[in-house]
Amino acid sequence: AYTEGGYMAFVSANLRYYLLHNASETGPAIVYNLGVLGLFMLGLWSARRGLFEDVERHRPLLRRIVWIALPLGLLLSFAYATRRLGLPMEGVMYGVVTASYMGLPIMAFGYIAVLTLYMSRKRHWLTGLFAPMGRMALTGYLASNAIGSFVWYAWGLDRINDPAWLTPVVMNVFALIVFAGLCAFSAIWLKAFRFGPAEWLWRSLTYGRFQPLMKRST
Repeated sequence: AYTEGGYMAFVSANLRYYLLHNASETGPAIVYNLGVLGLFMLGLWSARRGLFEDVERHRPLLRRIVWIALPLGLLLSFAYATRRLGLPMEGVMYGVVTASYMGLPIMAFGYIAVLTLYMSRKRHWLTGLFAPMGRMALTGYLASNAIGSFVWYAWGLDRINDPAWLTPVVMNVFALIVFAGLCAFSAIWLKAFRFGPAEWLWRSLTYGRFQPLMKRST
């Protein structure tokens, strides 16, 4: 379905893979899905603690996060890579792969701590560049997935069957172009609107009523 067929065949294949994956690797699937909830809780804890608003006060904690999260996340990511070797999912290996699903969020928290420390001493030019995209993170995530799906898979441009598009250079350039485009779109969008479209919808569902989207003219 990824290399042939239409959009609904693609959606059906994704759904079957998700259900099969959850059924065949129950432990890793539970850890992965709980990890998503954990990311929400981690974000809530960080915001309530003011981790990124008062950086100077939390600088020692952020440094500890860097020195713990990056090595641990890298180790777990290597463990996750072992599942690609086709090793049997049993015994110790089952436990290793299950634990390895936490590597990505741990690494992400380490990256965030590094960037926060780097950009905190003064208003860094990267702040202005990335801040709009950060405010529209959900929209950016959904849009990048939609763009990638359309470009690579058979229901769209079907570049997955073109070897010239599958080189590391082309794929990384493509990713950078998409990211730069989404950064520009976010900056333009937020000049007129208070939230990104997906953020507005999520916020409206959370509060049970439509939230004001347009910025008030001054």
